[in-house]
This record gives sequence, structure tokens and C-alpha cells, in this order.
Amino acid sequence: MNDPNGSYLTPMSEMPHIDDKDACFGGMTPQIVVVIPAYNESQHIAGVLARIPSEVASVIVVDDASQDRTVNVVRHIADPRVTLIQHDSNRGVGGAVCSGYQRALALGADIVVKVDGDGQMDPSQIGRLISPIVYHRADYAKGARFFEAGALRQMPIARLIGNLGLSFITKLVSGYWNVMDPANGFTAIHRQALEQLPLDTLSRGFFFETDMLIHLYYVDPPDRALVLCVDEKSQIQALDHT
Repeated sequence: MNDPNGSYLTPMSEMPHIDDKDACFGGMTPQIVVVIPAYNESQHIAGVLARIPSEVASVIVVDDASQDRTVNVVRHIADPRVTLIQHDSNRGVGGAVCSGYQRALALGADIVVKVDGDGQMDPSQIGRLISPIVYHRADYAKGARFFEAGALRQMPIARLIGNLGLSFITKLVSGYWNVMDPANGFTAIHRQALEQLPLDTLSRGFFFETDMLIHLYYVDPPDRALVLCVDEKSQIQALDHT
């Protein structure tokens, strides 16, 4: 197993041992629940579900009033871990995620991971994403694509400028001045932090991820909301309150 303080975090197949005296998880392996918001993802959702690691206890797909066959595809998935929530009307990605969060808490999740339904995130990296939470280094972990310059060079200039602008606004309003990829939706959160968030009033639209950071900054006690930015390929960087 890799050193939890090192630059490389363990994949899901090498989940870290939880000590029997671990108060955070009651001496048991944490129950991991994945939430997948989906809107018109009939072409991708089956592939995403097929790649969810076996260590995940439950998978909640929230269909946000899709106009395609997303619901039918999910209903034909044989995986017993999969639960489908259907919205009668479109509530936006934030609304879909919050519906999933509420169900995850009801299921007794210790750690809730959010994976988009469009296939652009790699579920095999869930182990790396949740490691900072398992090792008590953070209550919220957020994926980041921009640790390496190559990732920036591959991004269209207009999108790069937009991300830089959004990043600055997020730093300004959230207090997390080191955040690198504020719009990244590959996230994991500890139950104790999630329970303190106002899920009924968080932003339902594009700024959902930023609104999450803002509210996490002010949870009580504040040190419970330390955020780690997790490189989806290799390393992590702490995002503290300074």
C-alpha cells in the first residue's frame, strides 16, 4: 500500500485498512455510495455503470427528466446496487445531485462520490479520490485535471479563459485560494460534512460546484471542511482556509 502522505494515492482495488479503533468509520470499512446525475445520457450511462468498482455499496442514478432513453437503459441494468430516481421536471445538475445526496444519506452512506453520467470521468479512480477522506486528511475531495501543463495546452483557448475566470471568482467567494479546477464534478464528501449542507437551497444550476465550496468553507467546525484537490492521474494538493 502507498504512503497516504505521498503523492500517489491507492486505487480502489487497494482500499486502505481502517483501524478497529477508527472513530470516524466505527472500525468498519466505510460504506461508499456513488451518485450519478443524468440528463439525456442514454448513450453513456450504461458504460459508466459498468465501470463502477465492486467496493461501492450502492449507486444512485438521478434522471433529471431526460427526453431520451436514459431511464429505460438504467432499468435494464442488472446490477442490484443501482437505484433509479426520476424527476418529473428538470431541476438542473445541482437539483439532481442533491436528490442523490439525500437518498445516499438515507441509505447510511459514509462517503458519497459524485460521478457524471456522460462518461468523461473514470470510475476506476474513485479509490484515489476518496483516499484523503479515508485517511482523515479532508472531508471533501475534488478532482482536478490541470496539475500538468499538457492538460492546459489541450484545452481550447475560450474554455481555458472561462475556467480561469471561474477559478478566480470561486477563490474570491469561497476562500479556497488554491482551487485549480472549480467546475470539476468528480467529487467525494464525508457524511458528517454532507449533513451540514443546506441541500434544499444549494444552487441548482451551473454554479452548484462553487456553491458547495462556499458552504463547506463555513461548516461547523471549519476544520472539518478541509478540501483536497485530487489529481485524477497522480497527486493531491491541499486547499486550506488560508
